[in-house]
Amino acid sequence: MNWNIQKRVYVLLSNSAARSGVRRPEPWVYFESPEKQIQMHEKLLSWWKANQTKLVLYDPWYDGLKAEKIE
Repeated sequence: MNWNIQKRVYVLLSNSAARSGVRRPEPWVYFESPEKQIQMHEKLLSWWKANQTKLVLYDPWYDGLKAEKIE
């Protein structure tokens, strides 16, 4: 997965967790090693599986962008 997309997904999940009263996922760290990248992905996936039913996805920028018709 592209590094920028990974960061954006982490921010979305972190904001959503904070808004939903759920423990935030472990901070996302970029690793050059494919093995370490897979480990980070697995940790985030595990966090998602444990918390997905408790989360309401939240993007603090969405309302402003929607008002400007940028979705």
